[in-house]
Amino acid sequence: MPDMDGYELTRRIRDSRSSEDLRVIGISSSTDRLLSASFLKAGASDFVYRPFVPEELQCRIDNNIETLKQLKRLRELAERDHLTGLPNRRSFFERTRALMDVINDNDENGAVAILDIDHFKKINDTLGHDAGDRALKKLAELLHDKCDAHRHIPARLGGEEFAVFLRGLDAHAAYAFCEELRAHVEKSGRQLSGSSLALTISLGVVEIEKGEPFDNQLNAADQLLYLAKANGRNRVYSDIMIQEGLQKIGRNG
Repeated sequence: MPDMDGYELTRRIRDSRSSEDLRVIGISSSTDRLLSASFLKAGASDFVYRPFVPEELQCRIDNNIETLKQLKRLRELAERDHLTGLPNRRSFFERTRALMDVINDNDENGAVAILDIDHFKKINDTLGHDAGDRALKKLAELLHDKCDAHRHIPARLGGEEFAVFLRGLDAHAAYAFCEELRAHVEKSGRQLSGSSLALTISLGVVEIEKGEPFDNQLNAADQLLYLAKANGRNRVYSDIMIQEGLQKIGRNG
């Protein structure tokens, strides 16, 4: 191949794509039996000498495809919450921190919300952990269906706590999203096992502040969630409510 040998091509491929994403099979008619080791060290996934039996090459291709499928499945297991199927805490932080860089570079809007199920301990204690699991899965389903798969990242952080990253939404649009979700959960959450305990959620949501560490913004949303629960539950608290409250105090002061 002009200006580039197979080793260099393999190295360049590996600079941008890992073996977990792309398999590389080297093929050569060389009689050097050490060539295969050199290609594997350069990043190849497999190697075949020519002439080869077509069936052998097909088997190697099939094996590498199967390896890719297994690696993908392992990644999904590592990144997903086993009960709800949503991204787990680690995956949420990895993906949102990467998106924060994109939002800051492109001067985009964004918001993050934290939510949890109201009286979840009471659901578990009164109706049992199976009912609690059903409530978690129901909320995950409603949250997933509400989100834009290309712009939002819903996740289960742990226990009854969930989060959602809302790319492209400013403070008012994010509040509207959360209020619609809250109302939808209240309406759709069937009463559990005939009990008087209905499924409702409380939420805290903040608009992304450019240049501010993501952990700080998540903590701010968590504080707003605490206020929502302290003031009656089944409601949304947003940073715009705090800002409007301070402005009102200033006008009346």
